[in-house]
Amino acid sequence: MKLLTWARKNIYLRGERFTLANHPYLRDIYTQQHNHEVYRKAAQVGITTYHIIKALWLADKNSIKVIYYFPTDSDVSDFSQDRLQTIIDESPYLKSKSKKVDKVHLKKIGDSTIYLRGLLGRAKTRSVDADYVILDELDVAPADKIEYAKDRILHSRLGLISELSTPSIPGTGIDRSFSASDSRFYIIRCDNCGWSDPLEEAFPDCVLVTNECAQLCCPRCKSPLNLSSGEWLPTRSSKTAGWHISHLITGIKTLDEIYDLFKKSRTDTEKMRFYNSILGLPYSGELRPLSQENIESCISGEEMWEGGEGLYMGVDVGEVLHIAVGTRENGIVKVVRLIEALDWETLNETIDAFGIVNCVIDALPYKYFAKRFAQAFPGRVKLAYFREGAFERGYEGKTGESVEVVKIDRTESLDELVWMIKEKKIVLPARCREVELAIKHLLNLVKEKVVSTRGDERLVYRRGVENHFAMAFNYLITAIKTSPISSRARKTAIIKRKFIR
Repeated sequence: MKLLTWARKNIYLRGERFTLANHPYLRDIYTQQHNHEVYRKAAQVGITTYHIIKALWLADKNSIKVIYYFPTDSDVSDFSQDRLQTIIDESPYLKSKSKKVDKVHLKKIGDSTIYLRGLLGRAKTRSVDADYVILDELDVAPADKIEYAKDRILHSRLGLISELSTPSIPGTGIDRSFSASDSRFYIIRCDNCGWSDPLEEAFPDCVLVTNECAQLCCPRCKSPLNLSSGEWLPTRSSKTAGWHISHLITGIKTLDEIYDLFKKSRTDTEKMRFYNSILGLPYSGELRPLSQENIESCISGEEMWEGGEGLYMGVDVGEVLHIAVGTRENGIVKVVRLIEALDWETLNETIDAFGIVNCVIDALPYKYFAKRFAQAFPGRVKLAYFREGAFERGYEGKTGESVEVVKIDRTESLDELVWMIKEKKIVLPARCREVELAIKHLLNLVKEKVVSTRGDERLVYRRGVENHFAMAFNYLITAIKTSPISSRARKTAIIKRKFIR
């Protein structure tokens, strides 16, 4: 039985039998199945419900394993009880097929298992193989865990993947995945002049506002457009099916409501919320402080160095180590080497090759290894922690095992990095793979508004995005600022010691 037929027969939503009568834009999605699907979507457009139903359908007709991933375990708990279990309980058929396991993170349908997992925590990401992987809220998920999650289907006969999320920053997360897909848009052709571009890209010119109401119109000739005459059309060739879904095509919100929200969106935070949640488009505006031009103006024609003496180093720690080596000359930070490394021994080699006099390394998430590295090079390596409003130096650990630490304000230090790039007080090496990656990471420095428990608002740099070389630059600048060694003393010999893992 095909998915749509099965859903109409077995699914109830809020007590009503499942139907797409009021959601014609979903018909092709329910009737066209692909091995790899991507959904760049506005908020609350029925795509999470679609994936619940699809997972239950596959579990009913096969003996398979499905893993539904969310960013965190708290997301899983809410979803399991409020969404998934409710749909099972409302369906007499599924309720008869469901086996009692009394677990938030696991549901049994016949011989199939549906696992619910938070991506935070590598053990959970890697612990189960799967036939179908669903990655929900991709843009707020930890980026370094996503590929591990996708690997769960490597040995599956079905090998299905779905990625879905409201977008955030251009070129990252779901927007990047959508750009690599066949990028389908719901296209309404103008009968008068033949215009046939995506509505979202023409907004607000595709809205005609009169005294009576707002209505969709051709942005070219202003003729009315009929939403029911639209069709899904790909814009490029790809094996991955990508769907862009905005509230302009859902009918869930009226066009008057959408246009009113648009007019009320004045600040960058409000505009980001509108473009992300209503139009399903990525947006950064002034919340992205650096432009491509800002960064490219700092690129020199000098090739990266192979070695040196008396230099500084900043290290961002993750699954991959991102290393920035540089020096300061006449108030200018000159970056001479960028390195990506998979093993910690590379840090030994870099300290030796460049005669590093001061290094600042991210203390987390691998504190044990970062601390061992600092202990191997006393006086030359400091662990970095972020603390709001702080710029403090000190020590941690027992006598004989203590290491130097530096505590910095994440937002203020990144603001300083942005200022230095805009003022050309940082010089980057000639263009190469590492520099191109650094440009990408710097462009991912985007701010968002957060509200404290006291109600105070402040703009901070978004976490969980690929900004690793940007953070390495941040630590490099901190290493220069906290170095106890004068420029004259940097020429002296340095005792070289090895960090043993």
